Amino acid sequence: MWPEDVRLKVLFLRKRVLIVLIFIFILFYIFMLVCYNLFPFKYRDIIEREAKANNLPPSLIAAIIKAESNFVETAISKAGAKGLMQITDETARYCSEKAGIYDYDLFYPEHNIKMGAWYFNFLLSKFEGDIKLTSAAYNAGEGNVRRWLNDKSLTDEEGNLVKIPYPETKKYVSRISIYKKIYDILY
Repeated sequence: MWPEDVRLKVLFLRKRVLIVLIFIFILFYIFMLVCYNLFPFKYRDIIEREAKANNLPPSLIAAIIKAESNFVETAISKAGAKGLMQITDETARYCSEKAGIYDYDLFYPEHNIKMGAWYFNFLLSKFEGDIKLTSAAYNAGEGNVRRWLNDKSLTDEEGNLVKIPYPETKKYVSRISIYKKIYDILY
């Protein structure tokens, strides 16, 4: 049997370790609650269905929605883009023709996500699977990205875009990348 003072020290140490472990668990739980509130996954069924239909990761569509509208289905940008994935009327008309999506409402999540996912996949095929370029095109327009790729001051020797001249688009592309990673981890 151990001497009384050693037994008390061991008991005290066990209590301290238990308190620290409980504290760490509580902090982790609070951290996860904050993360899930900051990065919601509303409309998950629609996102997963349209991701599958367009061969995209659901986390990418969720990241785009987070960056574009923060999951506010009635969002309208200064440029007139509407809904969760911030689609302009012009883009919607194009998607409607090409993807066969008729009689749509851009504020209706199912229509908006269907068009946005189709359009992102369409751009992705034009930019040979490059998510960075596609994200830039989704935000700034395909024509702008094509011009940037032809500008030697914005590309490296291999023709890869290394500098995005629009600060908003540069920030947007970075946010999409970060948000996608967060959605991959959380969900």
